[in-house]
Amino acid sequence: MRAASLVLALWLGGFGLASAEEETVDPSRLPAGDLSLLECDYRLIGVTDGRSDPGAGALPAVSMTFPEAAATVAHRLEAARWSSASGAPGVQVQIKRLYVQSLWAQRLGVAVYQVKIDGHPPFLVRAQPGKIGANYDAESAHERLGAAMTEANETLVGFLNQQCHAKTAAR
Repeated sequence: MRAASLVLALWLGGFGLASAEEETVDPSRLPAGDLSLLECDYRLIGVTDGRSDPGAGALPAVSMTFPEAAATVAHRLEAARWSSASGAPGVQVQIKRLYVQSLWAQRLGVAVYQVKIDGHPPFLVRAQPGKIGANYDAESAHERLGAAMTEANETLVGFLNQQCHAKTAAR
């Protein structure tokens, strides 16, 4: 019985499952992808963090927290060149989920935003890019969080641009 416990402890420790290092997400370490530009006028009213706590998930070797999530998402969305015109529809973004997780050999970053455009019901934007690999460290966690934010931001801007083209075609 002791041998089995020892083997299990060594196995878990070898995969980083025995104890996870705790780390706060450093926004400067998140890879930034390209973001399309808005093709019509929308104002970004704000980005809020609607998560129940700043936890950002875990990979076997690292447990992440992300207290600066709202400021980071807002900063990255600024690259889309939002309008400052008072008559432009306002867009509010609330972060519902933003975390990393591992499923067997795949590492996932997940981003879910609730988006509210003036005069329209809220809708969800979801991104869940995965990557196969054996690295379960803080660098991998930052990489997956950055990829999830980039994909969700691009999905949001793409949706807003589609709405713009739909309005133009209807005229």
